[in-house]
Amino acid sequence: GGVAGVLEVVLATSLAALVFSGELAQHRGAGIGLALLGGAVVMLVIAGFSSLPFSVGSVQDTTATIIALLAARIAADAPREDAFLTVVLAITVATIVAGLFFFALGTLRLGDLVRFVPYPVIGGFLAGTGWLLAKGALGVLTDVPVSMATIGDVAGEWAKWLPGAAFAITVLWVTRRRPHPAVIPAVSLGAIALFYAVALVSGQGIEGARAGGWLIGPFPSGGLWRPWSFEALGGADWGAVLAQAVGMATMLVVGVLTLLLNTTGIELVTERDIDLNRELRAAGAANVAAGVGGGLVGFHALSLTALAHRAGARTRLPGIIGAAICVATLVFGASALSLIPKPVLGGLLLYLGLGFLLDWVVFAGRRLPRVDYALVVLILAVIAAFGFLIGVAVGTLVALVMFVVEY
Repeated sequence: GGVAGVLEVVLATSLAALVFSGELAQHRGAGIGLALLGGAVVMLVIAGFSSLPFSVGSVQDTTATIIALLAARIAADAPREDAFLTVVLAITVATIVAGLFFFALGTLRLGDLVRFVPYPVIGGFLAGTGWLLAKGALGVLTDVPVSMATIGDVAGEWAKWLPGAAFAITVLWVTRRRPHPAVIPAVSLGAIALFYAVALVSGQGIEGARAGGWLIGPFPSGGLWRPWSFEALGGADWGAVLAQAVGMATMLVVGVLTLLLNTTGIELVTERDIDLNRELRAAGAANVAAGVGGGLVGFHALSLTALAHRAGARTRLPGIIGAAICVATLVFGASALSLIPKPVLGGLLLYLGLGFLLDWVVFAGRRLPRVDYALVVLILAVIAAFGFLIGVAVGTLVALVMFVVEY
């Protein structure tokens, strides 16, 4: 539970940095507070209501990636003074709607439909998620939104993104060779120690590193969380939020697919049958509760649940302890979070993105039939060029045609 809690703090901080980047970077402290609250609520509710006692919940990178795209569009279109509250309202609406959607599917007992989703289409989703995570990580490292128009500016900031890329590749290499749950915390702490050693030897110190834009802070003093979602009800631009309805629909599709795939993966790891419809209802309740506080979408974490199982956990304590650590960080940890180096934070995001791309673009070619692998690459290319919605539509259409031709 302690390891899960620390990892959840790191993940929630990373995903908040992804969502609140570019024009929204000045509100990153508040965004981290919202993500931590959502992570705590999701961990607690999943621990309390899952059919598998030691299930551990987490905020999710696949849905956070889409929310980051919505936030960037809102920030680009909305007036600067309204952008933050409008993004908070969009997150609140997206998370509550996702919760209601999950709960409705579970109530209607539609969870088993995941067995019919074509495997290469899922692979294309995950590869596209990896691409968007990697692109978002570069934005966090450089504070420059990544696009074809800004590629020169991003390349010019090589001194800022190169250390983060080196850290991401190191974590990826070590975790592939030594898949132990202590690897990521140990390598992250080592990277933080190395960063501050270099800062002290170079004479910059903490203040110099902060002035140079190498730290994610500073954050406001005191607790990180405020009831921003309630303030957003009256101060946000509702029209700008409703304009993102198509993107939210895409997030619902990706979210429910990821949730059901995670739970079926947990079945394989733990060798236990899981009631997928009950897990949908548990995730739905968790997201409705988290959304009220402005938290990001979250549900069962395959990696953290597998960790709890391998550690011998058979009760609901891992999720409860993890939630307590998130709450403690939320209340007391603002000053500590402001000292996290951007190369470590952005590097962890880049590690997640590279992991998806490695699994579904490099290794998938060795285990999938050529036609299926070509579909994965096609979906990735369409998502990179046109976005998730068109990638989903193209992938599904091609999969249907392939089914007809083969049979």
